[in-house]
Amino acid sequence: MQAEKNIMPAGTQFSGTQSPSKQTSSKRSRIRPRRMTRGFTLAEVGLATAILLLMGILFSAAVPSVLRAPQFSNNYAQAGELAQHKIDQLRASGYNALSQPVQLQGLGIINGVNPDKSYDFTVSDSLGSYFPNGSTGTVALVADPNAPAHTVVDVTITINWTGNATHAGTYVTRTMISS
Repeated sequence: MQAEKNIMPAGTQFSGTQSPSKQTSSKRSRIRPRRMTRGFTLAEVGLATAILLLMGILFSAAVPSVLRAPQFSNNYAQAGELAQHKIDQLRASGYNALSQPVQLQGLGIINGVNPDKSYDFTVSDSLGSYFPNGSTGTVALVADPNAPAHTVVDVTITINWTGNATHAGTYVTRTMISS
């Protein structure tokens, strides 16, 4: 018997886990040239920059709305409080006074009658001190057609405030006042 010769092909190194005779030629065909694995490609950097730019644009578009939201909310809250105050004044004046604008003016509840027969309270409640100039407050009274005559009035309080397109608004509330 002749002794086996352990001859490795040129360029192959012995790994120590296998004997040189058990290494296959398929392993040599899988060896690829080493590639640098550090850093990012230009495409990856460009994509990341585009995503950050898009997020920045979306964020900057939302900031003005977020900054205006508290003032807008305050206007609605203030209008709600003024409307409730006006309802309390009208109830306290009594059912019979609702159809007497002169009496309501004397009580300081309204400051006049509008052409559409609604009552104006812009000046009597100093709406200009709460909202921008040009804001209005009206009270519309309509007898309830389903109720017996002269017993129930449907009261609609409307407060409009002006400003630029994002600060303008309207608050409307309704209640019933009976005799």
